Amino acid sequence: KVPVIYAPAKTGNIFVLDRRNGELVVPAPEKPVPQGAAKGDYVTPTQPFSELSFRPTKDLSGADMWGATMFDQLVCRVMFHQMRYEGIFTP
Repeated sequence: KVPVIYAPAKTGNIFVLDRRNGELVVPAPEKPVPQGAAKGDYVTPTQPFSELSFRPTKDLSGADMWGATMFDQLVCRVMFHQMRYEGIFTP
């Protein structure tokens, strides 16, 4: 048996680490993420994606936007389409 620690992240990843040495028990390969941060900012070219997660299976789309009224929903969808969105790590 390996004593583990579960470390959930706000991105939906659940990292499972060996309590003795901090090494990953469940793989979390590094994957490329969107680049292009604001001038002067730095973003890492990759992020770990745990094989154990509660991440949504698809990215957000205009159809996922919500509003208290139909007008609010329409405004939310329009604003969503005006913004840059390339997944959870969009800078």
